Amino acid sequence: MKEQELKKVIIRGSLGLILVGSVVAVIGFSLSGFNFDKFRSDDKKWHQVITVPRNFK
Repeated sequence: MKEQELKKVIIRGSLGLILVGSVVAVIGFSLSGFNFDKFRSDDKKWHQVITVPRNFK
């Protein structure tokens, strides 16, 4: 019984996160003026946020 309740909670949480992510993506896209050119990855304004150490194995 508890396993079924846990599955329901996990599914609801997952769907909630998907919904929130979709809303954030739509808001970001609308703030760009619905312009796909602002989302190119070769843009010089993009910066690498995460760096991997050189001695990482």
